[in-house]
Amino acid sequence: MTSSEPIGFVLGTKEATPLEFWIAVDAKKVLRLDDVVEVRTQRPDGGGIVRFYGVLDDVRTQYERAQFDTDTFLVAKEGILILRF
Repeated sequence: MTSSEPIGFVLGTKEATPLEFWIAVDAKKVLRLDDVVEVRTQRPDGGGIVRFYGVLDDVRTQYERAQFDTDTFLVAKEGILILRF
């Protein structure tokens, strides 16, 4: 896939370095293993854009608000998670 349209954002909840970063992918977009991604960011001093490139080497997913392994069955069966307080 070649595109200049954003496909996601670098996660702010995970530590990011120039050599490793995690991406939250837009629900309507697709990334595959070995895809090359470009991350653009503004230099803090306003001196232009810095680009980082990476190759996708790991894919992970998780259900938001899932606390227990069995929550997966609730999603598969009912399509939603039941919130527990």
